[in-house]
Amino acid sequence: MSIHTIVLAVMGGIAAVVLLFGLIRGLRRGFARSLARLVTLVIAAAASFILTVVGIQKTEPLIEGTIKPYLLERAAAVADIFSASPSMLHYVVEVVCFLAAPIIFLLIFCVMRFVTWILYLIVAAFLPKKKRTTRNGKEKRYVSGVSRLTGMAVSSVSAVLIIIALLMPFAGYLTYGSHLYSTLETSQLVAEGTLPPEVEGELASLPDNPAVKLVNLLGGAYLFDALVTMEDGESHATEEIDTLLSVVPHALSLAEIDWAAVFEGEGGMDLSAIDEGILPAVGHSPLLCQILAELMSTAATKWHNGETFLGISVKDQLPETYMNALDAVLVHLSQASRDSVVGDMQALSTTLQLVSETFAYMMRVDDIINYTHADLENHMDEILATVTPETAAFFASAISIDFVGVANLEDDSTRTVQRMMTGALEDIAEMDEEERTAEAEAINNLVTYSSGVRQNGESAVDATQIVDTLLSSSAVMGAIEEMATPDPETGETETVTITAEQRLALTAALAERALTATPEELAQLASIDALFVAG
Repeated sequence: MSIHTIVLAVMGGIAAVVLLFGLIRGLRRGFARSLARLVTLVIAAAASFILTVVGIQKTEPLIEGTIKPYLLERAAAVADIFSASPSMLHYVVEVVCFLAAPIIFLLIFCVMRFVTWILYLIVAAFLPKKKRTTRNGKEKRYVSGVSRLTGMAVSSVSAVLIIIALLMPFAGYLTYGSHLYSTLETSQLVAEGTLPPEVEGELASLPDNPAVKLVNLLGGAYLFDALVTMEDGESHATEEIDTLLSVVPHALSLAEIDWAAVFEGEGGMDLSAIDEGILPAVGHSPLLCQILAELMSTAATKWHNGETFLGISVKDQLPETYMNALDAVLVHLSQASRDSVVGDMQALSTTLQLVSETFAYMMRVDDIINYTHADLENHMDEILATVTPETAAFFASAISIDFVGVANLEDDSTRTVQRMMTGALEDIAEMDEEERTAEAEAINNLVTYSSGVRQNGESAVDATQIVDTLLSSSAVMGAIEEMATPDPETGETETVTITAEQRLALTAALAERALTATPEELAQLASIDALFVAG
Protein backbone atom coordinates (compact mmCIF):
# COMPACT_ATOMS: atom_id res chain seq x y z
CA MET A 1 0.00 0.00 0.00
CA SER A 2 1.39 3.41 -0.96
CA ILE A 3 2.08 6.28 1.44
CA HIS A 4 -0.48 8.34 -0.44
CA THR A 5 -3.20 5.74 0.15
CA ILE A 6 -2.33 5.27 3.84
CA VAL A 7 -2.44 9.01 4.52
CA LEU A 8 -5.70 9.42 2.66
CA ALA A 9 -7.30 6.42 4.40
CA VAL A 10 -6.20 7.36 7.94
CA MET A 11 -6.82 11.10 7.79
CA GLY A 12 -9.91 10.74 5.65
CA GLY A 13 -11.29 8.04 7.95
CA ILE A 14 -10.76 10.14 11.09
CA ALA A 15 -12.39 13.16 9.44
CA ALA A 16 -15.39 11.11 8.25
CA VAL A 17 -15.99 9.56 11.68
CA VAL A 18 -15.74 12.93 13.47
CA LEU A 19 -18.06 14.59 10.97
CA LEU A 20 -20.62 11.76 11.12
CA PHE A 21 -20.55 11.74 14.89
CA GLY A 22 -20.98 15.52 14.92
CA LEU A 23 -24.00 15.40 12.62
CA ILE A 24 -25.68 12.76 14.80
CA ARG A 25 -25.02 14.78 17.95
CA GLY A 26 -26.39 17.91 16.27
CA LEU A 27 -29.50 16.05 15.24
CA ARG A 28 -30.09 14.98 18.84
CA ARG A 29 -29.09 18.22 20.58
CA GLY A 30 -30.83 20.76 18.44
CA PHE A 31 -29.69 24.28 17.68
CA ALA A 32 -29.24 25.80 21.17
CA ARG A 33 -27.19 22.97 22.67
CA SER A 34 -25.15 22.53 19.50
CA LEU A 35 -24.32 26.23 19.56
CA ALA A 36 -23.34 26.01 23.25
CA ARG A 37 -20.98 23.13 22.46
CA LEU A 38 -19.48 25.04 19.53
CA VAL A 39 -18.76 28.01 21.79
CA THR A 40 -17.07 25.79 24.38
CA LEU A 41 -14.98 24.12 21.65
CA VAL A 42 -13.84 27.52 20.42
CA ILE A 43 -12.86 28.35 24.00
CA ALA A 44 -10.99 25.03 24.18
CA ALA A 45 -9.11 25.77 20.96
CA ALA A 46 -8.22 29.33 22.00
CA ALA A 47 -7.13 28.21 25.47
CA SER A 48 -5.05 25.40 23.97
CA PHE A 49 -3.26 27.85 21.67
CA ILE A 50 -2.51 30.29 24.50
CA LEU A 51 -1.39 27.54 26.88
CA THR A 52 0.86 26.05 24.20
CA VAL A 53 2.67 29.32 23.48
CA VAL A 54 2.87 30.46 27.10
CA GLY A 55 3.88 27.00 28.26
CA ILE A 56 6.76 26.83 25.78
CA GLN A 57 7.98 30.29 26.79
CA LYS A 58 7.87 29.36 30.49
CA THR A 59 9.58 25.97 30.11
CA GLU A 60 12.35 27.07 27.72
CA PRO A 61 14.60 28.48 30.50
CA LEU A 62 14.17 25.27 32.51
CA ILE A 63 15.15 23.14 29.51
CA GLU A 64 18.14 25.37 28.79
CA GLY A 65 19.36 25.19 32.38
CA THR A 66 19.03 21.41 32.38
CA ILE A 67 20.92 20.65 29.17
CA LYS A 68 23.57 23.43 29.25
CA PRO A 69 25.95 21.66 31.69
CA TYR A 70 25.63 18.50 29.60
CA LEU A 71 26.51 20.33 26.37
CA LEU A 72 29.50 22.10 27.92
CA GLU A 73 30.95 18.73 28.90
CA ARG A 74 30.78 17.43 25.33
CA ALA A 75 33.48 17.69 22.65
CA ALA A 76 35.60 20.84 22.61
CA ALA A 77 33.98 22.17 19.42
CA VAL A 78 30.48 21.86 20.93
CA ALA A 79 31.61 23.47 24.17
CA ASP A 80 33.28 26.29 22.20
CA ILE A 81 30.08 27.07 20.32
CA PHE A 82 27.75 27.14 23.32
CA SER A 83 30.26 29.02 25.50
CA ALA A 84 30.86 31.66 22.84
CA SER A 85 27.20 32.17 21.96
CA PRO A 86 24.70 32.44 24.83
CA SER A 87 22.02 32.87 22.17
CA MET A 88 22.82 29.54 20.52
CA LEU A 89 21.38 27.33 23.26
CA HIS A 90 18.27 29.49 23.56
CA TYR A 91 17.87 29.37 19.79
CA VAL A 92 18.18 25.58 19.56
CA VAL A 93 15.74 25.00 22.41
CA GLU A 94 13.29 27.56 21.01
CA VAL A 95 13.36 26.05 17.51
CA VAL A 96 12.81 22.51 18.85
CA CYS A 97 10.01 23.60 21.21
CA PHE A 98 8.12 25.60 18.62
CA LEU A 99 8.62 22.86 16.05
CA ALA A 100 6.86 20.55 18.53
CA ALA A 101 4.16 23.16 19.28
CA PRO A 102 1.48 21.62 16.99
CA ILE A 103 1.70 18.27 18.83
CA ILE A 104 1.67 20.05 22.20
CA PHE A 105 -1.41 21.96 21.05
CA LEU A 106 -3.13 18.71 20.10
CA LEU A 107 -2.47 17.15 23.50
CA ILE A 108 -3.68 20.22 25.37
CA PHE A 109 -6.75 20.46 23.13
CA CYS A 110 -7.70 16.89 23.98
CA VAL A 111 -7.60 17.78 27.68
CA MET A 112 -9.37 21.11 27.18
CA ARG A 113 -12.06 19.41 25.13
CA PHE A 114 -12.93 17.31 28.17
CA VAL A 115 -12.77 20.34 30.50
CA THR A 116 -15.06 22.39 28.28
CA TRP A 117 -17.41 19.41 28.01
CA ILE A 118 -18.08 19.90 31.71
CA LEU A 119 -18.63 23.61 31.03
CA TYR A 120 -21.06 22.70 28.25
CA LEU A 121 -23.06 20.44 30.58
CA ILE A 122 -23.39 23.28 33.08
CA VAL A 123 -24.54 25.73 30.38
CA ALA A 124 -26.91 23.17 28.84
CA ALA A 125 -28.58 22.66 32.21
CA PHE A 126 -29.75 26.28 32.16
CA LEU A 127 -30.99 26.27 28.59
CA PRO A 128 -34.82 26.26 28.19
CA LYS A 129 -36.25 22.84 27.47
CA LYS A 130 -39.36 22.07 25.49
CA LYS A 131 -41.09 18.94 26.69
CA ARG A 132 -43.96 16.81 25.53
CA THR A 133 -45.80 13.87 27.06
CA THR A 134 -45.35 10.53 25.40
CA ARG A 135 -48.13 7.96 24.91
CA ASN A 136 -47.17 6.19 28.12
CA GLY A 137 -47.49 9.46 30.07
CA LYS A 138 -43.77 10.30 30.49
CA GLU A 139 -42.31 13.75 29.76
CA LYS A 140 -39.53 13.91 27.20
CA ARG A 141 -37.38 16.78 25.83
CA TYR A 142 -38.78 17.87 22.54
CA VAL A 143 -36.54 19.10 19.68
CA SER A 144 -38.31 20.49 16.64
CA GLY A 145 -37.38 19.53 13.10
CA VAL A 146 -36.00 23.00 12.36
CA SER A 147 -33.90 22.91 15.52
CA ARG A 148 -32.53 19.51 14.57
CA LEU A 149 -31.53 20.68 11.09
CA THR A 150 -29.88 23.86 12.33
CA GLY A 151 -28.27 21.83 15.12
CA MET A 152 -26.73 19.53 12.50
CA ALA A 153 -25.38 22.57 10.65
CA VAL A 154 -23.85 24.04 13.82
CA SER A 155 -22.46 20.66 14.88
CA SER A 156 -20.86 20.23 11.47
CA VAL A 157 -18.89 23.43 12.21
CA SER A 158 -17.87 21.94 15.57
CA ALA A 159 -16.80 18.77 13.77
CA VAL A 160 -14.66 20.76 11.33
CA LEU A 161 -13.03 22.55 14.29
CA ILE A 162 -12.23 19.19 15.91
CA ILE A 163 -10.94 17.79 12.62
CA ILE A 164 -8.61 20.76 12.20
CA ALA A 165 -7.33 20.45 15.78
CA LEU A 166 -6.79 16.68 15.51
CA LEU A 167 -5.31 16.52 11.99
CA MET A 168 -3.54 19.90 11.71
CA PRO A 169 -0.24 18.62 13.20
CA PHE A 170 -0.13 15.67 10.80
CA ALA A 171 -1.09 17.72 7.75
CA GLY A 172 1.48 20.36 8.70
CA TYR A 173 4.31 17.92 9.37
CA LEU A 174 3.57 15.94 6.21
CA THR A 175 3.59 19.13 4.14
CA TYR A 176 6.80 20.32 5.75
CA GLY A 177 8.37 16.85 5.64
CA SER A 178 7.99 16.80 1.88
CA HIS A 179 9.82 20.12 1.65
CA LEU A 180 12.37 19.05 4.28
CA TYR A 181 13.55 16.03 2.32
CA SER A 182 14.13 18.21 -0.72
CA THR A 183 16.13 20.65 1.45
CA LEU A 184 18.26 17.80 2.82
CA GLU A 185 19.09 16.72 -0.71
CA THR A 186 19.87 20.26 -1.81
CA SER A 187 22.17 20.71 1.20
CA GLN A 188 23.81 17.37 0.34
CA LEU A 189 23.12 16.13 3.86
CA VAL A 190 21.21 13.27 2.23
CA ALA A 191 22.60 11.77 -0.94
CA GLU A 192 20.38 11.73 -3.99
CA GLY A 193 18.88 8.32 -4.55
CA THR A 194 18.85 7.43 -0.84
CA LEU A 195 15.19 6.58 -1.18
CA PRO A 196 13.68 4.66 -4.13
CA PRO A 197 12.35 6.99 -6.85
CA GLU A 198 8.75 5.95 -6.22
CA VAL A 199 9.05 6.81 -2.50
CA GLU A 200 10.66 10.16 -3.30
CA GLY A 201 7.81 10.86 -5.70
CA GLU A 202 5.22 10.08 -3.04
CA LEU A 203 6.98 12.32 -0.51
CA ALA A 204 7.03 15.16 -3.00
CA SER A 205 3.30 14.77 -3.66
CA LEU A 206 2.21 14.68 0.01
CA PRO A 207 1.08 18.35 0.06
CA ASP A 208 -1.30 17.49 -2.80
CA ASN A 209 -2.85 14.54 -0.99
CA PRO A 210 -6.62 15.30 -0.84
CA ALA A 211 -6.83 14.76 2.94
CA VAL A 212 -3.75 16.89 3.66
CA LYS A 213 -4.86 19.56 1.23
CA LEU A 214 -8.38 19.72 2.71
CA VAL A 215 -7.14 20.13 6.30
CA ASN A 216 -4.73 22.87 5.19
CA LEU A 217 -7.46 24.67 3.23
CA LEU A 218 -9.88 24.51 6.17
CA GLY A 219 -7.41 26.53 8.27
CA GLY A 220 -4.93 23.90 9.38
CA ALA A 221 -2.07 25.54 7.48
CA TYR A 222 -2.77 28.89 9.14
CA LEU A 223 -2.94 27.34 12.62
CA PHE A 224 0.25 25.32 12.03
CA ASP A 225 2.15 28.44 10.90
CA ALA A 226 0.86 30.39 13.90
CA LEU A 227 2.02 27.67 16.30
CA VAL A 228 5.54 27.39 14.85
CA THR A 229 5.99 31.18 14.92
CA MET A 230 8.74 31.88 17.43
CA GLU A 231 8.91 34.45 20.23
CA ASP A 232 9.99 37.37 18.04
CA GLY A 233 6.72 37.05 16.11
CA GLU A 234 8.57 36.94 12.77
CA SER A 235 10.68 33.79 12.63
CA HIS A 236 9.18 30.36 11.99
CA ALA A 237 10.73 27.21 13.42
CA THR A 238 10.34 25.46 10.08
CA GLU A 239 12.10 28.27 8.22
CA GLU A 240 14.91 28.31 10.78
CA ILE A 241 15.42 24.56 10.28
CA ASP A 242 15.66 25.19 6.52
CA THR A 243 18.25 27.91 7.12
CA LEU A 244 20.29 25.74 9.49
CA LEU A 245 20.30 22.87 7.02
CA SER A 246 21.50 25.15 4.24
CA VAL A 247 24.25 26.59 6.48
CA VAL A 248 25.60 23.33 7.97
CA PRO A 249 27.59 22.05 4.96
CA HIS A 250 29.12 25.48 4.39
CA ALA A 251 29.94 25.92 8.08
CA LEU A 252 31.71 22.55 8.08
CA SER A 253 33.77 23.56 5.06
CA LEU A 254 35.06 26.66 6.91
CA ALA A 255 37.37 24.38 8.85
CA GLU A 256 39.00 23.44 5.56
CA ILE A 257 39.99 27.01 4.62
CA ASP A 258 43.76 27.22 4.19
CA TRP A 259 44.64 30.57 5.73
CA ALA A 260 48.24 30.24 4.61
CA ALA A 261 47.04 30.12 1.00
CA VAL A 262 46.33 33.86 1.24
CA PHE A 263 50.06 34.53 1.09
CA GLU A 264 51.19 31.75 -1.24
CA GLY A 265 50.79 33.86 -4.36
CA GLU A 266 48.40 31.56 -6.19
CA GLY A 267 45.29 33.75 -5.89
CA GLY A 268 41.75 32.53 -6.48
CA MET A 269 41.15 31.73 -2.82
CA ASP A 270 37.88 29.80 -2.48
CA LEU A 271 35.66 31.54 0.08
CA SER A 272 32.35 30.47 -1.44
CA ALA A 273 31.41 28.88 1.90
CA ILE A 274 31.12 32.41 3.31
CA ASP A 275 29.99 34.39 0.28
CA GLU A 276 27.54 31.96 -1.31
CA GLY A 277 26.62 29.74 1.64
CA ILE A 278 26.54 31.25 5.11
CA LEU A 279 25.85 34.95 4.52
CA PRO A 280 22.89 34.63 2.10
CA ALA A 281 21.33 32.02 4.38
CA VAL A 282 21.58 33.83 7.72
CA GLY A 283 21.07 37.35 6.36
CA HIS A 284 17.26 37.16 6.64
CA SER A 285 17.25 35.64 10.14
CA PRO A 286 17.85 38.12 13.00
CA LEU A 287 18.27 35.22 15.42
CA LEU A 288 21.00 33.56 13.37
CA CYS A 289 22.68 36.92 12.79
CA GLN A 290 22.89 37.36 16.57
CA ILE A 291 24.40 33.89 16.97
CA LEU A 292 26.86 34.46 14.12
CA ALA A 293 27.89 37.80 15.65
CA GLU A 294 28.60 36.16 19.02
CA LEU A 295 30.54 33.29 17.45
CA MET A 296 32.61 35.49 15.12
CA SER A 297 33.31 38.04 17.85
CA THR A 298 34.73 35.31 20.09
CA ALA A 299 36.53 33.60 17.21
CA ALA A 300 38.13 36.82 15.97
CA THR A 301 39.26 37.78 19.48
CA LYS A 302 40.88 34.39 20.06
CA TRP A 303 42.43 34.23 16.60
CA HIS A 304 43.85 37.73 17.02
CA ASN A 305 45.40 36.64 20.33
CA GLY A 306 46.90 33.54 18.72
CA GLU A 307 44.44 31.16 20.39
CA THR A 308 42.43 28.27 18.98
CA PHE A 309 38.68 28.34 18.38
CA LEU A 310 36.69 25.48 16.84
CA GLY A 311 39.98 23.72 16.21
CA ILE A 312 41.29 26.63 14.11
CA SER A 313 44.31 28.74 15.01
CA VAL A 314 44.73 31.31 12.25
CA LYS A 315 48.14 32.61 13.32
CA ASP A 316 49.55 29.11 13.58
CA GLN A 317 48.55 28.53 9.96
CA LEU A 318 49.97 31.78 8.63
CA PRO A 319 53.64 32.10 7.62
CA GLU A 320 55.60 33.76 10.43
CA THR A 321 56.33 36.86 8.35
CA TYR A 322 52.63 37.48 7.75
CA MET A 323 51.35 36.39 11.16
CA ASN A 324 49.87 39.81 11.99
CA ALA A 325 48.69 40.72 8.49
CA LEU A 326 45.02 40.10 9.27
CA ASP A 327 45.00 41.82 12.67
CA ALA A 328 43.01 44.86 11.53
CA VAL A 329 40.11 42.88 10.10
CA LEU A 330 40.13 40.46 13.07
CA VAL A 331 39.96 43.35 15.55
CA HIS A 332 37.04 44.80 13.60
CA LEU A 333 35.30 41.42 13.46
CA SER A 334 35.73 41.00 17.23
CA GLN A 335 33.28 43.90 17.64
CA ALA A 336 30.61 42.38 15.37
CA SER A 337 26.97 42.90 16.31
CA ARG A 338 23.73 41.39 15.05
CA ASP A 339 23.21 44.29 12.66
CA SER A 340 26.79 44.45 11.36
CA VAL A 341 27.95 40.83 11.26
CA VAL A 342 26.94 40.12 7.65
CA GLY A 343 28.83 43.19 6.44
CA ASP A 344 31.77 42.35 8.71
CA MET A 345 31.98 38.81 7.35
CA GLN A 346 31.80 40.13 3.80
CA ALA A 347 34.65 42.50 4.66
CA LEU A 348 36.73 39.57 5.96
CA SER A 349 36.03 37.53 2.83
CA THR A 350 36.79 40.42 0.47
CA THR A 351 39.97 41.32 2.34
CA LEU A 352 41.26 37.75 2.17
CA GLN A 353 40.56 37.60 -1.54
CA LEU A 354 42.18 41.00 -2.17
CA VAL A 355 45.32 40.06 -0.26
CA SER A 356 45.47 36.68 -1.99
CA GLU A 357 45.18 38.29 -5.42
CA THR A 358 47.73 40.99 -4.54
CA PHE A 359 50.31 38.38 -3.60
CA ALA A 360 49.51 36.49 -6.80
CA TYR A 361 50.04 39.73 -8.72
CA MET A 362 53.43 40.33 -7.10
CA MET A 363 54.47 36.78 -7.90
CA ARG A 364 53.52 37.37 -11.53
CA VAL A 365 55.74 40.44 -11.58
CA ASP A 366 58.59 38.13 -10.58
CA ASP A 367 57.54 35.61 -13.24
CA ILE A 368 57.27 38.11 -16.09
CA ILE A 369 58.48 35.53 -18.59
CA ASN A 370 55.06 33.85 -18.41
CA TYR A 371 53.00 37.06 -18.17
CA THR A 372 52.85 40.17 -20.29
CA HIS A 373 52.73 43.72 -19.00
CA ALA A 374 49.08 43.83 -20.15
CA ASP A 375 48.35 40.71 -18.06
CA LEU A 376 49.71 42.43 -14.98
CA GLU A 377 47.74 45.60 -15.65
CA ASN A 378 44.49 43.63 -16.10
CA HIS A 379 45.19 41.73 -12.87
CA MET A 380 45.72 44.95 -10.91
CA ASP A 381 42.59 46.40 -12.50
CA GLU A 382 40.61 43.37 -11.24
CA ILE A 383 42.07 43.80 -7.74
CA LEU A 384 41.18 47.48 -7.48
CA ALA A 385 37.69 46.84 -8.89
CA THR A 386 36.98 44.70 -5.81
CA VAL A 387 38.08 47.24 -3.20
CA THR A 388 35.19 48.79 -1.27
CA PRO A 389 35.16 51.63 1.25
CA GLU A 390 34.46 49.03 3.97
CA THR A 391 37.50 46.89 3.09
CA ALA A 392 40.07 49.48 1.99
CA ALA A 393 41.52 49.99 5.47
CA PHE A 394 41.70 46.23 6.18
CA PHE A 395 43.30 45.57 2.79
CA ALA A 396 45.79 48.37 3.33
CA SER A 397 46.72 46.99 6.76
CA ALA A 398 47.12 43.45 5.41
CA ILE A 399 49.50 44.47 2.60
CA SER A 400 51.49 46.83 4.81
CA ILE A 401 53.67 43.87 5.84
CA ASP A 402 56.83 43.18 3.86
CA PHE A 403 56.55 41.39 0.52
CA VAL A 404 59.74 39.52 1.33
CA GLY A 405 61.59 38.37 -1.77
CA VAL A 406 58.81 39.51 -4.08
CA ALA A 407 59.00 41.64 -7.24
CA ASN A 408 62.80 42.05 -7.35
CA LEU A 409 62.59 45.20 -5.24
CA GLU A 410 65.07 46.34 -2.64
CA ASP A 411 63.59 46.10 0.85
CA ASP A 412 63.28 49.88 1.23
CA SER A 413 61.73 50.20 -2.21
CA THR A 414 59.26 47.43 -1.44
CA ARG A 415 58.13 49.21 1.70
CA THR A 416 57.77 52.48 -0.18
CA VAL A 417 55.62 50.90 -2.91
CA GLN A 418 53.51 49.21 -0.25
CA ARG A 419 52.98 52.44 1.68
CA MET A 420 52.11 54.22 -1.55
CA MET A 421 49.48 51.55 -2.35
CA THR A 422 48.02 51.56 1.14
CA GLY A 423 47.89 55.36 1.16
CA ALA A 424 45.94 55.37 -2.10
CA LEU A 425 43.47 52.57 -1.39
CA GLU A 426 40.86 54.48 0.59
CA ASP A 427 40.64 57.12 -2.14
CA ILE A 428 40.49 54.44 -4.85
CA ALA A 429 37.62 52.74 -3.03
CA GLU A 430 35.45 55.83 -3.62
CA MET A 431 36.22 56.03 -7.36
CA ASP A 432 34.21 54.90 -10.36
CA GLU A 433 35.34 52.19 -12.78
CA GLU A 434 37.15 54.50 -15.21
CA GLU A 435 39.10 56.23 -12.46
CA ARG A 436 40.07 52.88 -10.91
CA THR A 437 41.44 51.73 -14.26
CA ALA A 438 43.75 54.78 -14.36
CA GLU A 439 44.93 54.03 -10.82
CA ALA A 440 45.51 50.37 -11.71
CA GLU A 441 47.66 51.42 -14.66
CA ALA A 442 49.64 53.81 -12.45
CA ILE A 443 50.27 51.18 -9.75
CA ASN A 444 51.16 48.49 -12.28
CA ASN A 445 53.58 50.77 -14.14
CA LEU A 446 55.14 51.89 -10.87
CA VAL A 447 55.69 48.29 -9.70
CA THR A 448 57.01 47.00 -13.03
CA TYR A 449 59.20 50.08 -13.59
CA SER A 450 60.61 49.91 -10.07
CA SER A 451 61.26 46.18 -10.51
CA GLY A 452 63.18 46.74 -13.70
CA VAL A 453 60.92 44.30 -15.55
CA ARG A 454 62.02 43.76 -19.15
CA GLN A 455 60.21 42.12 -22.04
CA ASN A 456 61.76 41.35 -25.41
CA GLY A 457 65.01 42.90 -24.23
CA GLU A 458 63.42 46.27 -23.38
CA SER A 459 61.89 47.83 -20.28
CA ALA A 460 58.24 46.88 -19.94
CA VAL A 461 57.57 50.50 -18.91
CA ASP A 462 59.77 53.37 -20.09
CA ALA A 463 60.37 56.66 -18.33
CA THR A 464 57.82 58.62 -20.36
CA GLN A 465 55.10 56.06 -19.60
CA ILE A 466 55.74 56.12 -15.86
CA VAL A 467 55.61 59.92 -15.76
CA ASP A 468 52.42 60.14 -17.83
CA THR A 469 50.53 57.42 -15.93
CA LEU A 470 51.49 58.79 -12.52
CA LEU A 471 50.35 62.28 -13.52
CA SER A 472 47.07 60.88 -14.84
CA SER A 473 46.28 59.26 -11.51
CA SER A 474 44.97 61.10 -8.50
CA ALA A 475 45.10 58.67 -5.56
CA VAL A 476 48.53 57.25 -6.41
CA MET A 477 49.91 60.68 -7.18
CA GLY A 478 48.52 61.97 -3.89
CA ALA A 479 50.27 59.17 -2.01
CA ILE A 480 53.55 59.94 -3.81
CA GLU A 481 53.28 63.64 -2.91
CA GLU A 482 52.69 62.70 0.71
CA MET A 483 55.75 60.44 0.72
CA ALA A 484 57.83 63.23 -0.84
CA THR A 485 57.23 65.31 2.29
CA PRO A 486 60.31 65.00 4.58
CA ASP A 487 59.86 63.17 7.87
CA PRO A 488 59.57 65.79 10.68
CA GLU A 489 62.12 63.94 12.85
CA THR A 490 64.68 62.62 10.37
CA GLY A 491 64.15 65.01 7.47
CA GLU A 492 64.25 62.04 5.09
CA THR A 493 61.79 61.10 2.36
CA GLU A 494 60.74 57.65 1.23
CA THR A 495 62.29 56.51 -2.02
CA VAL A 496 62.29 53.75 -4.61
CA THR A 497 65.62 52.52 -5.95
CA ILE A 498 66.02 52.12 -9.73
CA THR A 499 69.05 51.59 -11.97
CA ALA A 500 71.32 54.46 -13.00
CA GLU A 501 70.19 53.99 -16.60
CA GLN A 502 66.53 54.25 -15.57
CA ARG A 503 67.31 57.34 -13.50
CA LEU A 504 68.96 59.12 -16.45
CA ALA A 505 66.02 58.34 -18.71
CA LEU A 506 63.58 59.47 -16.02
CA THR A 507 65.39 62.78 -15.57
CA ALA A 508 65.13 63.43 -19.29
CA ALA A 509 61.44 62.49 -19.36
CA LEU A 510 60.70 64.77 -16.39
CA ALA A 511 62.54 67.68 -18.02
CA GLU A 512 60.63 67.23 -21.27
CA ARG A 513 57.28 66.99 -19.48
CA ALA A 514 58.07 70.10 -17.42
CA LEU A 515 58.16 72.22 -20.59
CA THR A 516 54.37 71.95 -20.96
CA ALA A 517 53.37 71.36 -17.34
CA THR A 518 51.01 73.49 -15.28
CA PRO A 519 52.16 74.82 -11.90
CA GLU A 520 50.28 71.98 -10.18
CA GLU A 521 51.92 69.41 -12.46
CA LEU A 522 55.36 70.92 -11.81
CA ALA A 523 54.89 70.22 -8.10
CA GLN A 524 53.83 66.67 -8.93
CA LEU A 525 56.85 66.21 -11.22
CA ALA A 526 59.06 67.31 -8.34
CA SER A 527 57.51 64.63 -6.10
CA ILE A 528 58.10 61.97 -8.78
CA ASP A 529 61.68 63.16 -9.16
CA ALA A 530 62.22 62.85 -5.39
CA LEU A 531 60.66 59.37 -5.26
CA PHE A 532 63.12 57.60 -7.57
CA VAL A 533 66.83 57.36 -6.72
CA ALA A 534 69.62 55.59 -8.59
CA GLY A 535 70.98 52.49 -6.87
